Amino acid sequence: MRPARQLAVIIGFLFAGCGPGALELPEGVTCNRHHTLDTLSSAAAGDCVALPSGTSRQALTVPAGVHLAASAGSTTELQAMGAMPVVTLGPGASLSGVVISQAAGIGVLIERHATLSNVTVSQAGTGVIAWCEDDCQTDPISSLTDVEVTNSGVGLWVKGTRAIVNQGHFSQSQGTTLGSGYGVVASHGAQLTLNGTNVESNQELGVLVDGAGGTRATLSTAKVKNNLGRGIWAQGLGGTMAAPRLTLDGCDIEGNAIAGLGARASTGIRVTGGRIATTRLAPAQTMTPGVTVMVGDGVGMFDSTGDVELSAVTLESNQRAQLLVDTGAAGVSLIQSTVTQGTGSAGVVVQRTTETVNAPNIVTPMAGMELPISSPLLRVPVR
Repeated sequence: MRPARQLAVIIGFLFAGCGPGALELPEGVTCNRHHTLDTLSSAAAGDCVALPSGTSRQALTVPAGVHLAASAGSTTELQAMGAMPVVTLGPGASLSGVVISQAAGIGVLIERHATLSNVTVSQAGTGVIAWCEDDCQTDPISSLTDVEVTNSGVGLWVKGTRAIVNQGHFSQSQGTTLGSGYGVVASHGAQLTLNGTNVESNQELGVLVDGAGGTRATLSTAKVKNNLGRGIWAQGLGGTMAAPRLTLDGCDIEGNAIAGLGARASTGIRVTGGRIATTRLAPAQTMTPGVTVMVGDGVGMFDSTGDVELSAVTLESNQRAQLLVDTGAAGVSLIQSTVTQGTGSAGVVVQRTTETVNAPNIVTPMAGMELPISSPLLRVPVR
């Protein structure tokens, strides 16, 4: 387990028969009363519950506003009990300093909003879900700091609520069903921010932003790398340049397959700075069932995607095209950017598009000679 980068409050605690100890808590958290794990269900908002060192095989439900934390300097591993979430956090609860493994279902379920710090999840169906079925847009924002999820069906899924992830790491997600193998998913009106977060080596794609319900996502100094499918895929976003639904600032999108950044039927995408590079050719499904094509574009804009601005972005060494606009809508602009194509690859390609694209050195293929495309509506995970 990696050390917490934000170890803010270490409080004294008297373990039953074990002498003085301490808890590792998120920044700003203080405790009204202290409990051991056997009195977790009776804890009230503002109380802290100590997890013992070692391995626990029980599903834990943390009441609203209660803080569940490992002892300072110890390792607590939580494992699954059937298909139940290993840890369910009520609104305003927190979880710190634990390792969760071998969860057939969900590693951590956040109900509406909660705080996670220094949490590692592996081998779960879904590592962490922040979930809300109601209107949660006025709720406090969930905070996830130093959260790592590996070898799970989905790393992080934010559904209908708001979350900020700082220094996260979501990798090696894999699955055999639709809606799995994703590193990070934002859907159903979620508002998600990833700061300094790595999303890499996932089987199907790195980040999925599904626009239904007004979903928004912001990535700042994130690294989306070496995913076996698309790096970032946006679908159905309904934003504008004044109010974008997907914002990338200083991100490194490198070594993914099919598309570094792709968008389907979306508006309101702003990319500032950063690098989109070395996207690899890989087989991708077309609209014709059973027919695949080889695709490897740095940026792909499809199916009336518009109001897209890429400013001061480096596009280089993507194996097919650096930027492809197919059936684009108005407002696609590439400004003050560097476009470097490798041997056998293309620069900026605009096809089947009547709207003006603001970009240098555009190549427009003749009718019937267009690059084959893949612009699927990807399945959002189900629970």
